Amino acid sequence: MENKKIILIDLGTNTAIFSVVEFLNNKLIISYEKSITTRIGQNIGCDNIISEEVLLKNIEILRTELEKIKASNCISSNCGITTEAIRKAKNGTECIENINRSLGIKLDVITGEQEAFYTWLAVKHLVKNKKSIIGVCDIGGGSTEITIVQDQKILFMKSFPVGVVRLEEEFHLTSDKKNLDTATNKLLDVFDFDSQKPDILFLSGGTATSTAAIMSGINDYDPVPIDGVIIKRHELDKLFEKLFNSSTEQLKDMLRSDPGRYDVITAGVLMIKTIMEKLKPSKTIVTTYGPRHGYIMDKQNIKEVENIIYRLNKK
Repeated sequence: MENKKIILIDLGTNTAIFSVVEFLNNKLIISYEKSITTRIGQNIGCDNIISEEVLLKNIEILRTELEKIKASNCISSNCGITTEAIRKAKNGTECIENINRSLGIKLDVITGEQEAFYTWLAVKHLVKNKKSIIGVCDIGGGSTEITIVQDQKILFMKSFPVGVVRLEEEFHLTSDKKNLDTATNKLLDVFDFDSQKPDILFLSGGTATSTAAIMSGINDYDPVPIDGVIIKRHELDKLFEKLFNSSTEQLKDMLRSDPGRYDVITAGVLMIKTIMEKLKPSKTIVTTYGPRHGYIMDKQNIKEVENIIYRLNKK
C-alpha cells in the first residue's frame, strides 16, 4: 500500500488514538496523530459490561474525529485495533460490531499476546545492538504487555490483566491515600514472573508518554521530544511522591499535555515504578511507538521498518 494514506485507530480502555500513516521507502510516516480520552472501559470491572451510554459516547467521539481527519486528508482506507476492554466485556463482540457498522470502519479485536507482539514489532527498529536483552512494556488502561527479546528471539511474552484504569477504579489512588500499600502489593503479585534483566526497557503507552511529558516540562503533546526520554528511577520516585500528594487541580496543571489522564496518572507512575523495580533495566526509554504501529506493519506484511517518522501537519 505504498503512497496511500491510512487512518489508523487504536481504541484502548482509556483512550482512542487516531493516526494518519503511509509507508514510503521502508519507512512508516505519521502525518497526523491525536489521543482522546474516551474511557470505553469505564467501570467495566464491576459487571464486565460496556454500558450503552459509554458505547454511544465512544461512537460519537470516533465519528467526530474521523470526519475531521477525512475533511483534511486524502484517505485510501481505515483500520485499527481495540484491546482489553472489548476483549473482557461480555458484550464486547456486540459493541465492536456496532462501532464498525455505525462508522464504516474495521477495528480488529486483538489478543493480549498480539498486543505484546505488535508493540515489539513497532520498537524493533530502535534496537541497535541485536545481542542486547531488550524489554518492551506497553501500559494500557486495562492491561499491560511485557516482552523480553534477545537476538531477535522472544524469551518472554505475556499480557497481564491490570492497567491504569483498572488499578485506579479498584484502589482510588488519586483520592484515597491509605490504599497505596494494598495497590503496590497487588502489582507485585501480578508481576510475579521470572525474566532476564533487560539492558534496555522500552516503555510504551499513554502513561509512559505523559510521564515523560511531565518530567520534561512539555505542556503540549508533541511525540518528537517525548520519544526517547530516559526515565531514571530516583527521578520517578520523586515524581510519584509529588503526584501522590497533589490535589486534582495540581494534577491537571501538571498534565497539560493530556489533562484527561489526571485521574489515572498516579496509578500509572506506580505501575512504571513497580515494573522497573521488577525488571531492573540498565536503561529505561520512553517510546511513542506502540501496538497500532506494529499492527499496521503486520497487516501490510512488513516484518521491520527502517524507521518510523513523524511529519505532523499541525495546522
